[in-house]
Amino acid sequence: MPRIKAVLIVMLMLCITGQALAQAPPLEAWQVAFADLGFPEVVRLQGAVAERTLFIPVPDGVQPTHLDADLVVSPDVVGGYVEVRSPERLLATLPFTNTVRHVRIPLDNALVHEKMMPLTLRARIRSNDDACTIAYVGGWLEWQQPTLTFAGVPASPTHIGEFWPPVVQDVHIVVPPAPTQAEAEAVLRVAAAVAQRYRAMRPAVHVEALPDEGALPPPRRANPTLARVWERRIVIRETSDVSRLTFETDDIPTLRLEGTAEALHTQSRVVTSHLVRALVARTADPITIVEAEQVGRDIITFAELQLPTLNMFGIGRMAIPFTVSQADLGGPVQALALRLAGTHTPPPETAHATLSVYVNEGLVYAVPLNQSGFFDLYIPIASALLQRDNTIRIQVEYTPPGGKCAISAHPFGLTVSPQS
Repeated sequence: MPRIKAVLIVMLMLCITGQALAQAPPLEAWQVAFADLGFPEVVRLQGAVAERTLFIPVPDGVQPTHLDADLVVSPDVVGGYVEVRSPERLLATLPFTNTVRHVRIPLDNALVHEKMMPLTLRARIRSNDDACTIAYVGGWLEWQQPTLTFAGVPASPTHIGEFWPPVVQDVHIVVPPAPTQAEAEAVLRVAAAVAQRYRAMRPAVHVEALPDEGALPPPRRANPTLARVWERRIVIRETSDVSRLTFETDDIPTLRLEGTAEALHTQSRVVTSHLVRALVARTADPITIVEAEQVGRDIITFAELQLPTLNMFGIGRMAIPFTVSQADLGGPVQALALRLAGTHTPPPETAHATLSVYVNEGLVYAVPLNQSGFFDLYIPIASALLQRDNTIRIQVEYTPPGGKCAISAHPFGLTVSPQS
């Protein structure tokens, strides 16, 4: 009899589990291009030994499943292989030749920590030329059209402090058709803060009319999962009837800023500052304590610019380019200087390593690297080189000991501090 009861209990548990599985929502899958995450559209690895690390944001409730890309090499390359790791966990080893190859890397075993997935690409490139010639005159591998696929249903934010995600592509600011001065100022403040907060992704900011009644303007994406992940909405309305900050999650996460002109000024400053993370409720009454606004700051770090990890590893010529606009720096810039700091592999005796910095293809600084293992440089930039959007290239030229550029040569590594 006890055995029969045990069997019945097991069968009942299986039925309950089967019902739970049947009722679970199906996983959704969608693709995201690297450019939509603020990364380059093409990731290039150059030199006989090259490495690049990216930190990819992953929303709660979803799982990265695979990475697709086309591997393209320079004409002088005859073959090689590339490792994909996260961070040291080997995900795939991909051989390549001198023809275009489409690859798909499974990401099921990738490490995701605090909503970030580190992904390291390490290439070993072979050519008929020696390793230094490869690096100086060619020898590159490009990941073209890299695309990530995610699966799962993202967790919706539950309170005001979770409103801003790590990545956003569209922000909708909804105001009455004829906005008051206070409403217009709040729109400008929110739009400027979004552009600065997500400067690497460069999201689209849509200013839309608030209807007198009925539904708010719909999100751009028809897929509700994509809308919840990539879009946010802020409704701004001046009124004397209510003065409150309200969080809603209908079609997309939405914040309502409602109140007097003074209340709108305060609310718009709070929701665009780090103080918003402290609001763990769905509604907040008027707040009077806010931090001072920061406009036209004198110092902005690489970390605040949300640049990816700037490191290089290999021999020969290695370079890391990135773009900084004057808007990222708070407005028009009359004078600019770089303080570039970091660490590097001490060059062995008879080896040579030179660090060069280019701004819009103009050489602004060059210095040999010594055996101290670190650098801290102050680099003024001529105003004639500055443009609205500026490309900065950090370049290292490394010759192994005795000029012997074999694959087995002692490699060189350099990392730029995010506090530069």
